[in-house]
Amino acid sequence: TLVSLNLHYNSIGDVGASKIFEAVESNNRTKLASLVLSSNEITGVGAMSIAGRLEADAVPKLTSMDLSYNQLGMQGGMAIVEALRVNTALCMELTLRSCAFDISVLQALRDVEQQHRGLEIIAGLV
Repeated sequence: TLVSLNLHYNSIGDVGASKIFEAVESNNRTKLASLVLSSNEITGVGAMSIAGRLEADAVPKLTSMDLSYNQLGMQGGMAIVEALRVNTALCMELTLRSCAFDISVLQALRDVEQQHRGLEIIAGLV
């Protein structure tokens, strides 16, 4: 069974990120706990797709995810914030370094982290 997947710097883009989540969702034997998608040309569109999966608890075993160095932007960042607000069952470490967020997204991430006991967010502008 797949427990850890590191696809750092593979240029999978938005479609590839979505396909990874689809594959994990469709295989009930997968117990994916760690997913690294840093530096993969994922934009706000891909971030919104990922957020939808997080909100729906589509990958319930996921405890660590790294989306750093993707251009998620304000729209993608806020979609992830909203997913974390909705799915309070998530217990995970989420790394979001240099994702083209502005200060309002970072503040919202900090706020949701403080309200969510099982969540650790590592984020920054650079």
